[in-house]
Amino acid sequence: MALLYDDNYYKNVEKDIKELRKEYPFTKIVAYPYAKPTKIELKVLAVNNRIIRECNAQADDFKGEFSKEIKVVIPFDYKNRGCDIYGGSWFDIDKIPFEDRHFYETPDCDYQFCLGVPQSFKSLRNVVLENVKTAEQMLFAYESFQQGMTNKVKLISYSHGKKGMDEYERNKKRYRAK
Repeated sequence: MALLYDDNYYKNVEKDIKELRKEYPFTKIVAYPYAKPTKIELKVLAVNNRIIRECNAQADDFKGEFSKEIKVVIPFDYKNRGCDIYGGSWFDIDKIPFEDRHFYETPDCDYQFCLGVPQSFKSLRNVVLENVKTAEQMLFAYESFQQGMTNKVKLISYSHGKKGMDEYERNKKRYRAK
């Protein structure tokens, strides 16, 4: 059985969250463990500081019809497989072509985002921050598409399944952490 819990998990996650808050100030810990091992969960408004400053925005400005609020669950092995991010209850999947659906339906009203191929996460310096950045790009791309501002979902993405993993392997030099 694979190692599910690492003693450094909480220390690593706290460091990553501190860096995340610099870029995404509307970040709250909603489930912090009182007993170990328990995964950490965050509520994040996936709108970066630059947009917040340029728009002189408040948190409520991003919670409306096309809410940018996401739930981030940080698995014990997040540095190897990424975070589980949920949101986009407003997605109109009938409007989004199948090949552009980089999310999965869940039993509740949100979708779980597909944030990359599994082998991509190992090379990231801060997986939490990079996963939130990807979710932010996805939310804005789907909003633009649904509102008719673009005629194509504009995302940098890989194909689904094995084909996407092969695409990543061919292009991985571009995505090395600095």
